[in-house]
Amino acid sequence: MRIVKCGRSAYQRMQVAQRALLRRFPSKNADLQAAMDWVADRQLGRLELATAPVRSPLAALENVFGAHIDLIIAHPGVTRMLFSELHHA
Repeated sequence: MRIVKCGRSAYQRMQVAQRALLRRFPSKNADLQAAMDWVADRQLGRLELATAPVRSPLAALENVFGAHIDLIIAHPGVTRMLFSELHHA
């Protein structure tokens, strides 16, 4: 029930009817999986840039941590989505 509530507010923020998005995905799990895939693809790209030529392993770790924080700042709902998925797993 909680996912539906979050989903409705997301539909409203995107100014898209819930029915229109649900036609695009065969199930609610499919749209959640698509969102998770988007996050993974986006974050992997950020991590590749963060660990490009660096001066030390510590610098690489700092860059990776910074990339995670940047993603959370840019997309605060990602953390909620990930922890919700872990909680229901």
